[in-house]
Order: sequence, then C-alpha cells, then structure tokens
Amino acid sequence: MASLSIKLSTISPVVRISIGLISLLMGWVMLLDMLVGFWPDNSQMELELREKTSENLSIQSALYVQNGDFDGLKKVLEDAVEHDEQILSAAVRHKSGHIVLQVGDHERFWKPIDSKNSTIDFARLEITANSDPWGELEIAFKPSTPKSILGWLSKPAVVSFLLLCIGGFVLYMFYLRGVFSYLNPSNVIPDRVRVAFDAFSEGVMMLDNTGRIMIANKMFRSWSDEKDKDADLFGKFARDIPWISNSMGADQKNYPWSKAMEVQQSVNGWPLKITLPSGDSIKVNINCSVIQDEGSVRGCLVTFDDVTELDKINAELSQTMGKLQKSQAEIEQKNDELYRLATRDPMTGAFNRRAFFEDAGKILEEHRISKRPLCAIMSDIDHFKKFNDVHGHAVGDLVIIAFAKALGVPLRTKDMLCRYGGEEFVVFLPDATPEVAMKIAERLRQEVEQRAGPSIRHTVPLNITSSFGVAQLEDDVVDLTMLIDRADQGLYVAKKSGRNRVKFYGEPIEANAPPEEPRDLH
Repeated sequence: MASLSIKLSTISPVVRISIGLISLLMGWVMLLDMLVGFWPDNSQMELELREKTSENLSIQSALYVQNGDFDGLKKVLEDAVEHDEQILSAAVRHKSGHIVLQVGDHERFWKPIDSKNSTIDFARLEITANSDPWGELEIAFKPSTPKSILGWLSKPAVVSFLLLCIGGFVLYMFYLRGVFSYLNPSNVIPDRVRVAFDAFSEGVMMLDNTGRIMIANKMFRSWSDEKDKDADLFGKFARDIPWISNSMGADQKNYPWSKAMEVQQSVNGWPLKITLPSGDSIKVNINCSVIQDEGSVRGCLVTFDDVTELDKINAELSQTMGKLQKSQAEIEQKNDELYRLATRDPMTGAFNRRAFFEDAGKILEEHRISKRPLCAIMSDIDHFKKFNDVHGHAVGDLVIIAFAKALGVPLRTKDMLCRYGGEEFVVFLPDATPEVAMKIAERLRQEVEQRAGPSIRHTVPLNITSSFGVAQLEDDVVDLTMLIDRADQGLYVAKKSGRNRVKFYGEPIEANAPPEEPRDLH
C-alpha cells in the first residue's frame, strides 16, 4: 500500500482529479445501461437479421430442391456467401446425412455445439419437397462473440465506451488545467528568495519529493523554450521540461535527483549533455542535495554547473595528444622500416650478413654460457651458375628468391635465416640439438626440391635442388664464424657426395660419388 501511495503521489493533481471525474461519469453510464438499457442491444439485432437471411435462403432452397435444380440452388448459395460478409459457408444436406452441395469451406466453419437446434452462429433449416421432409440447409455465420482482444475492441459498444472515457478525460484535464492556472500557489515564495536564486551563475531548481519544481532560477529557465523563459515553472514536473526529457529520457527513476532522494544521499558530478532549443549544446555537471525534515525526504536542491568551456579545452588537449601519439606511431613505423632496410636483404627479406652476425653472435654467447644446444645450417643452390648462363640473370634472381622463400616457410619463430652471400644462406637454430637440426635441414631440402622450381613461372620447368651442411655449438667453437665455417665444411661434403643432400660436420664424403666440378661453380 505504501508503494501504491507513492506511485499515486507522483501523478499530477490535474490527472488524478480527471481520472476520478471520468470514473464517476462512466460508473453512472453503466448503471443507466443496467437499469434502462442505455446501450443498444446489437446482439439481438444481429440475431434477427440472421434469422431473416436464413429463412429467405431456406425458402429458395426448398423451391430449387422441389424442382430438382441443384445448379440453380448452388448459384443462389454462392451469391449469398459472396455478397453477405456475415456468411462463411452454406451446405444442403440430405436427410440421409449426405451433403448434396456446399459453398465455402463448410467442413472447416461448420462446428455447431448443438447437433439439433440452430444458434446465432450456426443455422439449421428444414427443406421440404412435396410436403415431405427432404433434408436441411446449414449456414455457418461469422462468430458473433469476438475471439480476440482486437475483435472485442472493435465492437461499437466498446468503441463508444472507450471514446467516451478518453474524450471525457481529455476534456476534464484541459478544463482543470485552466482552473488550476488561476490557483497558482507559487505566489507564496518571497521575492528576495527569487532574487537570491537568480543571482547564481549556474542553473538551480528546487524539487519536492514527487519531482515537481518548486522554484527555478533565471539561468535554468534560459535553457527552456521561449514560452518558459519568463515563467517560474512552479508545479511543473522536471520530466516535462523538454531539454531534460530529451537528454535523460522520460523515466524520472533514472534522474540523479530521484536516485539521491531514494538513497537519501547527495549525488555530485553527474555529467549531462543538453541540446538547447536554439540547437546549441552545452555540457553540465549535476549536483543534487537532499532536503530532509525530521528524517523524511521533502525534496531536493539541484544545481547545473556549465562545464562546456572546460570540456572544450579538455577535448582540444585530447586532440593534441592524439596527434602526438599518431606522430609517434608514424615515427616508430618509419624506424621499423629503416631498421628493416638496415638489417634485411632487399631481394629475399632474409637477414643481411652484418645484422645476422650482430644478433646471432649474442645468442651464441648466451647458449655457450648456459650450455644450451645450438646448431647452424649452411646451404646453397645446386648448379646455380647454370641458371644464370642458360636462362639469364633475371631468372637467376627469381631462383634465389624462390630458394629463400622455401627455406623460410618451415622454420620456427626463433630461428634466423641469413643471406650469407650470393646464393648461400645460413639457418641459425637456437635450442636445437643435432638430431633436430638434421630433421629441419632435411625438411628444408625437400621443401626446396618440391616447391621452389614450380613456384617460378618460366617457359621451361626449372628443377631447383640444394645441398645442406649442419654443425653444432661445441666447447671448442669460439665464435659464430667458426660455427658457420664448420657448417660450410658439411656443405662441401654434401656437394662432393652428389648434391641435393644433408651432411653433418665431420661426416666423410660418400663413396662412389659422381665427379664434382670446382666448388665456385655451385
């Protein structure tokens, strides 16, 4: 009951009185209808009309049946169903129970509750031929009782009742608003209080516990429409102020002053963007202080601090910071590009020799101290000089690019690929044991053999193979150059053993290997 009284107290007195008056009026109308039949009985009129329609069709049906003209009878029933919107279907049933003819979806609409007598929705009329019972005429009408709320609301009596309620309520409300305008209690507020409130540079309003405005200062009123700028807004709900409802919605439960009065605590710094009638926008911070009297909430004092200029300055600072961050990101991107140009081979994208020795040398030293495994692979293209001599240097460059791409695809993220010189490449494998390095080298060899040649579009299919030498970091390896030199010796063994194979440092040259041309031919 307490919650109900609170909800009723939030309704405007004009609305509450209008509801009471229209309720009394409609109660009196309903009593008159019970006593003297104020509303016409449409159901009785509808029943009489359906009875006449059914009797006419029954007489015509008897004539056509007696003459044996069932085609003519069907035409009569079709005209009736087509032109009378109240008739859904009709059928002529012989006394044996067999339907002789039907119009409309009779099986769907013919569902009478009473199997013998007629009702307002289902008519049964006897057909006689030569004074003897012949059968029945069955007519299914539209349901007289609405099957949905929309159908019930469309009944003339209900429509009239609703129009009377709504129209009477609106008339009462407009009339009472006019009456209350002459009884404005805002005159009890002293002028000195108004002057003091108008002196504030921020917008100020004082509300009662239902959200009605008790007083609003000049700055607050200046944000309203022209018609409200000179009004004191006394007794008006804050939610009815256009810029408040447009900015915060129509539900005053979400307003900061409603929350402050609900929890009986101040609410400060509530941000809000207001669109004025002129089209300009301002930003304010709302502060709400609860007004209490002996523990009960009587209202709330609300101030609106205009922070538009401060917000504009902050926005400009944020924009400047954004530009600085963007410039910094562009500089970092340029630095990354410069670093890539300085450390990468422009043709293949692999590390160049200088950058490789700088980074890989540090990694090798860390692995030496921590006794972690590390391997290096030296590889080059078999018979590379023949590609340049037979197909030209342009094709030779494509062969190197395809070779580098094939080497880079299967590698781990921490592995390093370096173009050591010409068609020679070094693969640096941190934390790789000799067994792992040999497997990686074999996988690289297969990748080159299977994919490098087909990836180059050329008039003549190119068969590209490569040889690999593998070496591991041992106690006697003093630097990166020595490790690469051992891998290069393994490569030399692979070349001398017939090419297109992988050899570990220290392995002997295979017996019965084919003769080898000088190594500088590759």
